[in-house]
Amino acid sequence: MATSRDIGRTPAADAAPDDRTASATLHSFLNCHLHEIGGHEVVDAAEAPLEADCKRGVRLPLPEQKIEVFVPLSYYSDGGRHLFGGPGVSVLPDGRVIDLDYLRLARLLLEELSLARDAPGAVDELLLRVVESCRNTARAVEAREGDVHQMITG
Repeated sequence: MATSRDIGRTPAADAAPDDRTASATLHSFLNCHLHEIGGHEVVDAAEAPLEADCKRGVRLPLPEQKIEVFVPLSYYSDGGRHLFGGPGVSVLPDGRVIDLDYLRLARLLLEELSLARDAPGAVDELLLRVVESCRNTARAVEAREGDVHQMITG
């Protein structure tokens, strides 16, 4: 079973379906967020509090919440289809580092948008849509269980 640090990491072909689902949800959500919202930067792993086996990470400052999020970057794509080594961590104002799973990461990013755009109440509805997306992805992964290698390697 995956730990919270593993959930969202690009899975191996023999990963459990739940791990593949969380990873697909994370990748889809985060790639869309980076493309549509921006405000991030790619940093060397040495500049980020990441333990994943990667050389770079994505830094997402969340100024409304006064925190930063770092996500391990396994592959950077000029076309925007990046691969991540997991959902990463958040760094609180007091310096504490908190591990994230895909849902916590989505909540932080959606909360930042809500605060920045003065749109209270939008977070729960959007987070529900992320969860629904994960459930739909789970059904798709389940239906393609025999095609696991093709799903993972593209």
